[in-house]
Amino acid sequence: MHRKSLLEDRVCLLFLSVCLSVTISFSRDVKPGAVQASDGNGQQLLEQGEPLVREVAEGEIHSYRVDLKVGEFLHVVIRQLGVNVAATLIAPDGQKLLEADTPRSTQEAEWLTCVAERSGTYSIEVRTVDKGAPRGRFEIKIEEQRKSTASDEARVSAQKASTEATRLFGEKNYSSAIGKYLEALAMYRQSRRQVEEAVTLNCIARSSVSVYDYQVAIERHKEALSIYRGLSDVNGEGTT
Repeated sequence: MHRKSLLEDRVCLLFLSVCLSVTISFSRDVKPGAVQASDGNGQQLLEQGEPLVREVAEGEIHSYRVDLKVGEFLHVVIRQLGVNVAATLIAPDGQKLLEADTPRSTQEAEWLTCVAERSGTYSIEVRTVDKGAPRGRFEIKIEEQRKSTASDEARVSAQKASTEATRLFGEKNYSSAIGKYLEALAMYRQSRRQVEEAVTLNCIARSSVSVYDYQVAIERHKEALSIYRGLSDVNGEGTT
């Protein structure tokens, strides 16, 4: 009986060891963001106050949904954590409303700011930009979702100006891009949006380098650096 009991104990111990080994192996194989709560369309619901950190590789598109009522203000922030991503806001009818893609940056914030013109489910798509770049992470969160006010107009207009500036930058029309970035900068300062201000200053600096205006680039970078240091944002500080 003693030998049988000892054998049974060894079998149980071996079984538990195998189970533990399988569990550890499975945990190592599951990458961050591989398991997502989603609807039937594969879109994950984005909720205010619940930031999500996800890993993304070249060619992948991460899709999220936000339910908005007409007149609601939405501000979504995507923090790049070592990978250059672009984000697109899509209306319930499939129309692309906004595109956010800070040029030549892998550590700063992207954002989407709008006031819903109709009720329904809006989509946000996040994808990588640089070809051949390794996997990286990003954080996405709804920073604000509420009834809009008159003061939101400046931030919505700033977003549009920034989006247009980025488009011009991509076309290498740097002088026109600087003009649009300056419009956005003035409105972000008016709205006291420091992160958006710092990112826009760095965009102006990058555009200024492209037109060989190095002194302006240095001054804009210094302004951005001061903001990031005040916010204790080491990612933004390092990028600057």
